[in-house]
Amino acid sequence: MAGKNLFAPQKPQPSQPGRNLFAPGAPEVGMPWGDVFSQAFENAPEDGKLMVKEFATMVMEPGQTAKSLWQLASGMVQLLIPGKQDNEKVAQAVGKMFMDHYTTVEGFKKHFAKRPLSVISDAAGLISGGATLLAKLPGKAGKAAAFVRKSADVADPMMLPINAVSKVMNPRTGAKVKTLMKEGVNPTIGQILGASRGAGRIVDVAEQALSSIPVLGAAPKAGRRRAALQLNTAAANRALAPIGKNADGITPGADLVAYVHDTLSAEFNRILPSIVMKPDMQLIDNIVTAIKKHGSEMTEMSRTHLDHVVKEIVSNRLLEAKQAGAKVIPGKLVQIMKSDLDRISADLMAGTTQAERSVGRALEDVSSAVMKNLERSNPYKVKELKAVQEGWANYVRIREGSTRPNAPELGMSPVQLDAGVKAADRSMRKARYGEGRSLMQDLSSAGKEVLKSDLPSSGTTDRALWASLLGGSSAGVVPFIDPLVGLGATVGTATYAPYIQGGVARLLTSRPGAVRKVGSGLGKYGPTVARAARLPGRLKQSLEEEHR
Repeated sequence: MAGKNLFAPQKPQPSQPGRNLFAPGAPEVGMPWGDVFSQAFENAPEDGKLMVKEFATMVMEPGQTAKSLWQLASGMVQLLIPGKQDNEKVAQAVGKMFMDHYTTVEGFKKHFAKRPLSVISDAAGLISGGATLLAKLPGKAGKAAAFVRKSADVADPMMLPINAVSKVMNPRTGAKVKTLMKEGVNPTIGQILGASRGAGRIVDVAEQALSSIPVLGAAPKAGRRRAALQLNTAAANRALAPIGKNADGITPGADLVAYVHDTLSAEFNRILPSIVMKPDMQLIDNIVTAIKKHGSEMTEMSRTHLDHVVKEIVSNRLLEAKQAGAKVIPGKLVQIMKSDLDRISADLMAGTTQAERSVGRALEDVSSAVMKNLERSNPYKVKELKAVQEGWANYVRIREGSTRPNAPELGMSPVQLDAGVKAADRSMRKARYGEGRSLMQDLSSAGKEVLKSDLPSSGTTDRALWASLLGGSSAGVVPFIDPLVGLGATVGTATYAPYIQGGVARLLTSRPGAVRKVGSGLGKYGPTVARAARLPGRLKQSLEEEHR
């Protein structure tokens, strides 16, 4: 039975009492709506496969896709030109297909029952197109239209494969993940995905829970610990980079901290024989400022102790040199002076009271004042001296982090490194840290956010529940594990191997520039292109069905 054209002019009909067509017992014309939805539900998986196939053809055969789009576009233009043109039949056939599918009730029922996802995609395309035009309106109307457009694109089933391919070609790697990888830190799969919003965090939490399962969790646990140790090495390399050194191969922990200290000291000692110190008023002013700056945090006893240390180590030695008729202080004597200041400062910084730590920070600033005087006294050595000073400033942050409660052989955790960065910030009320501009904070904050642990330590209820979902237990014994879960976990452990983890991280985060541009364009223009490019294929299928 031929369908009724809903858009054809209708003859006036005599008014009749209205009847609710949705009421129980209401007669239905043609295929009942119940059968329509039932068939649509059954055909949805097959329609989804067909849509994916159409999308794949569009991507894999760009030449044919471009040709089809040209035929359709030119055919639509040719319809406006008198006489028959070559591509008119393509545009006419596409128009007829839409008329058959959407201008009659029976045509719509038949098409929706056969290809429900395609109908949803068409509706989303129509809404998206209209909203795109309305989005150009000013004010709230334009914003509302833009929201409708985005919602329509999200609802379009075609967006699933498009988004998947777009994200693979152009992964949106967070800036903090990039910072870590640039410094030689290779996060695990869970940590990389967890740094992004959305479902990626679930992967990270699941990986943490898997780490609690004996045997199966050994690999991800080792991978996450490896990333944390690499962060220690990255921080040490930050301190040694100014003098052209690195800490690669040094075991994180106390050995690493000592290595950085000794390497910087050796570089300073190398420079010492060729430099001298010329005391000036600026040196005195800087020392006085350092003492006043931290005075409010000291007790009377600690303030007296600070005055005594500065007098014995700095003032008396400068006075002795002046009384001996020396116009300059030799580098070796400066080295002794600075070494004493740094040693006492480090001891006090590890103290248990705020007053002790304040004296330690004041002495650290006095040591910095000595270094600045050396730069003024030896302008031809400024570059080398500044390199040592920059390295030392970074070292102080590592030392601060390493003094936090932790077993030395484990190295600093990301949280401890960040705490060290904050403690070493000498700005008023930690202002630079609060603004995110403190020295080494880009590295410490990236480690704190990406290499974090969202689940409490092993043995807690959260970890136990997650572990049970993954087929294991965190109770210290290995329970029955589903063979499929065990097989998947066993295969997955290879991604945490020392030399594979870095490759996996790069695979997840990096693509050639050209590939990224294609992926970005696909995500931006993919829906529009895909909807148009699918039309010839849908037309071909529709014609084949008519001739069956």
